[in-house]
Amino acid sequence: TSWRRPGKSEGISATTNHAGNDKFYVFSSSTQFEAERSYSKFAVFTIVEHQADFTASAKALREQGYGEARKELQTLEVHSPALVQLHDEEGQPFESSWIPKQIAELDLEDESPPSMLRREDGNCLIYAGKINAIFGESESGKTWLALEAIRQELAKNNIVFYLDFEDSARGILNRLKTMKVPTDKFKFFRYANPDSKLEAGVGELMKTEIMAYLPSLIVVDGVNAAMNLMGLDLEKNKDATFFSQTILKPLRIGGAGILTIDHVTKSKDNRGNYAIGAQAKRADIDGAAFAVSVAMPFGRGIDGALDITCTKDRPGFVRAICPDAKTVGVANLRSLPDGGISVSISGGSVVTSSADQRMEQISTFLEKCPPGKSLRDSVNISKKITLKNIRRAANKKQIDLALETLLYVLKELE
Repeated sequence: TSWRRPGKSEGISATTNHAGNDKFYVFSSSTQFEAERSYSKFAVFTIVEHQADFTASAKALREQGYGEARKELQTLEVHSPALVQLHDEEGQPFESSWIPKQIAELDLEDESPPSMLRREDGNCLIYAGKINAIFGESESGKTWLALEAIRQELAKNNIVFYLDFEDSARGILNRLKTMKVPTDKFKFFRYANPDSKLEAGVGELMKTEIMAYLPSLIVVDGVNAAMNLMGLDLEKNKDATFFSQTILKPLRIGGAGILTIDHVTKSKDNRGNYAIGAQAKRADIDGAAFAVSVAMPFGRGIDGALDITCTKDRPGFVRAICPDAKTVGVANLRSLPDGGISVSISGGSVVTSSADQRMEQISTFLEKCPPGKSLRDSVNISKKITLKNIRRAANKKQIDLALETLLYVLKELE
């Protein structure tokens, strides 16, 4: 149940029984309650009716017939751990998350498979309600992959939030238009371009917006830039954990899938299997993480392709659809005749995508050319067949260049 404080015309000020926790959670800082914390029914009654006097509140409830009379405790019972109760500064009882407790099987929900960023075979890559990540070198196409996830969600009339620390509204909208997102779908897209540290109250306002719109996907573009903006050190685990606890995890309040975009180091030898910065950045991902690299360069009027590799998958559903538990597939970027771009993700098998592999494929084919024909004649005769034997995402101009390069090398060897 959602509540709105008096004097406020829109938004949510508090909720009760969110996710079945039977608690009153307050977002607003303009009430007698402390913002961003939960209260039991007894605590709410005490604060509202007895000015936070828990003794008076308990006495009043006892006089109304609530509760049981306290029995006399024996000496040994006084020291029983089961009788120890924690209280906050206001005297309110609370349960610490540090204390282990029994988990009933009925309290556990089945792990859900990913539901966003769909491949051509129908399998999805991004988990709802979890932190997911895409990382790669600069201009490796990682943002295009995130925009494809956005395009798919907008096509389903789902709300998407985009927190952009690296680009601009014009840049992102132009890319989405290039991907043929209909104009009427932009009403489901909400964009922010933060340029200052997280001020007091912004977290509360963000939670209010999330609960009001319930986005299915929230993209955080530029984790490094965001941490720098907040004055955090990328290399310190403490700062990386603080960023996750303060920014990323609270964004999941409405069940949205969180997708971060991050950079890798320039040195491949020192790169490891995640982005620049502390190990805690990777540890806090509870969904899936994907490394993106350019398989075929792309640009205006030029088709291209991106290799996608899964480097982390805590729930395990993504690795299950990879032939080697890591090769997700290839993102094919195709230039359309009208200047647009389409993005599709092929998967289910390890697809040849690198230039060296294509050159090897061409060379192997040419070895089987009919005898008595010159190499150049064989190339001209078999070019159409050769094209069919190379991955569909390949660009014809690039294949022609590969053939010409191979001919030049062979000529030099003669």
